[in-house]
Amino acid sequence: MGKFGALQRHVRGGKAEHLATSDSKESYKIARYSGQFVVDEMDIIDDRFGALEQSSPQDMGLSAAQLRPNLVYAILLANENLDADATPLFDSDHANETSGALANGTLKTALTLLAKQRIGGRPLNIRGRFLIVPQDLVWTAAELMRSAQLVVAGNSDIVRGDANVLQNLLEIRADDRIGVTGVVDPRDGTVRAGSATNYFLAARPGEEGAKTIEVGYLRGTGRMPQVRSFLQQQGQWGVGWDVNMDIGAKALDFRSMVYSTGQ
Repeated sequence: MGKFGALQRHVRGGKAEHLATSDSKESYKIARYSGQFVVDEMDIIDDRFGALEQSSPQDMGLSAAQLRPNLVYAILLANENLDADATPLFDSDHANETSGALANGTLKTALTLLAKQRIGGRPLNIRGRFLIVPQDLVWTAAELMRSAQLVVAGNSDIVRGDANVLQNLLEIRADDRIGVTGVVDPRDGTVRAGSATNYFLAARPGEEGAKTIEVGYLRGTGRMPQVRSFLQQQGQWGVGWDVNMDIGAKALDFRSMVYSTGQ
């Protein structure tokens, strides 16, 4: 559901006007991701330290744990059309796309874009909470968020305050999935490449009605992968493990995120 429109001045003796509102939807499906690992009995016998048998189930769980961030970052980089308006998630029409290297001024521009988003003319005043950067920018981001003062060099004519108003304003999330190498999209195996300069700004979901990316799971799974063990049979000797996880994700709204090319 969208936000209600503005209240209208009441006419003496009349009836209240109906508030204007609207709705939209984004749809997605949960998919099952799976894999298995089988070890021949002779290999188990030869494995004097038990490494194969002990580490396999644990590493399967760790591999499954990568699905959620892989899906989320792949969605950010893929920049696919939203169902609601058939427009890319980050687009000039959505006023949530900017450029310029990560710096004091450009980050303030991105924060302003976020704060100026509206629904039906109603200002949302969404606050940025998370700065998502590739590992190449983590030190620049840390300097912007943790420095107490600004340093202006090379121009003695500039007069400004020395407080860093960005200090501790955003939580930094650094992940190389949005870097040059990118991430393999679990949905179709496509490599979604980022860059060494791009970054994202996101609100906290639920704050001021903000909606970002929703992750869904199959009910009853506890949002966890299911790992099973089994014995080889019918002419084969050994042990195996299989794992599956039911998960899906979808961007819900463009108003709560900003993307910058960083260039």
